[in-house]
Order: sequence, then C-alpha cells, then structure tokens
Amino acid sequence: ETLAEKAKAAIKAALADESSPYHDLVTFFMQFHRDDVGPDIAADLFPGTDPAKLSFIEMVDFLRLKRFGSLVDGETGQQAFILDLSFNPEITDELMVVYFDLNKEIFCITHES
Repeated sequence: ETLAEKAKAAIKAALADESSPYHDLVTFFMQFHRDDVGPDIAADLFPGTDPAKLSFIEMVDFLRLKRFGSLVDGETGQQAFILDLSFNPEITDELMVVYFDLNKEIFCITHES
C-alpha cells in the first residue's frame, strides 16, 4: 500500500505539472475514464460523486491496486517492481502501470490495457 500511495502521488504530480514527461499520458487516462466512457460507466467508476465535476487529480484517489509484481529487464538485467492501478477492473481493463527500481523510486509510468 505504501508504494501504491507513492504511485498515486506521482500521478497527481504529473497531472499538476504540464512539463512532466508523464503529463499527457496521465491526462489522457483520466479524460478517457471521466469523459469518454459514457455517463453510466463513469458513475459506476466513481460512486457517490458527479463524475463530470471531478478534477483529474481528485480522480486519482479512486485508483486501486490491482496487481503488484516484479520482473528482471531483459536488456539491463535490473530488477523492477510493477504496480497496476485501476479504477475498477470489473468495468475497465485500462491500467496505470508504475515501475519502481530497487530503491523504491519511480522510473516509468505507462498506460496499458
């Protein structure tokens, strides 16, 4: 859970900083889930809210840890830890994937489905 909170903080920081290399990626992810999935699905993803009034940064709080794992990069031989975050895996297969190095520092954020 500590790494999930660190990942969410990094996503919020990327949303707030237009110069972040991840800004466009995380903005697209949030926009898709709030504006492009349709009002009924958005209401299911963000229960108890009016999704149209949620800011992208507020939406990050709805992300939940779906999976935690590790891998060894085939090119570098370095081990990495991977967190998959989802709004609700029963509704959407879209994921924010955050990669951590052995020092628990984020070195990549991606969007996968």
